[in-house]
Amino acid sequence: LPLVGSANDVSNRINSGTTTKVMTSVGTAAASTLQSNFYGGSFLFDGNSDYLTTPASSDFNFADGNYTIEWWQWWNSITGYQAAFDCGYTDADSLLVQTGSGTGQYIVYAQGDTVLTESTAAVVQKWTHYALVRNGTSMKLYRDGSVSGSGTHAGTTHGSSTHSFKIGYDEFANHIFNGYMQDFRVYKG
Repeated sequence: LPLVGSANDVSNRINSGTTTKVMTSVGTAAASTLQSNFYGGSFLFDGNSDYLTTPASSDFNFADGNYTIEWWQWWNSITGYQAAFDCGYTDADSLLVQTGSGTGQYIVYAQGDTVLTESTAAVVQKWTHYALVRNGTSMKLYRDGSVSGSGTHAGTTHGSSTHSFKIGYDEFANHIFNGYMQDFRVYKG
């Protein structure tokens, strides 16, 4: 999802073996030209009631396989809990990346387990690249190309085919991202 001007999925233009996902904007999540890292725009999440969602799909059931989820973000402020994305919250089949309360440090949860916590807080009002990578049982969160947290998890139900995938929001606790996101990508395998 480039998240520039629209929330449309263009993955089938990059990899003809994938199918386009229908993204729904909830609240006032919308395209914005106020902040941009690339392409002249991004998507604004105001931290109040905004997020993007797509229906449940087997594409988001990573099981025990390898995957990478990456995105660019600009935090307006770091207050309360904020979710980058969620697929199942902390259920037995889940994957969630959210901060602690006001910490600016992402915590990664899989199958309800805390897998890793970033070692330092992020900088606000700066474009930052994140990549969550699972390779075997090793999980690493990269911030601007450097490992910001790592852990291991041998679980076999990362992600979910029964929960919707949400960007900027978590499924149950209403922890909403406050800032801009751009170029959100999911790689399976």
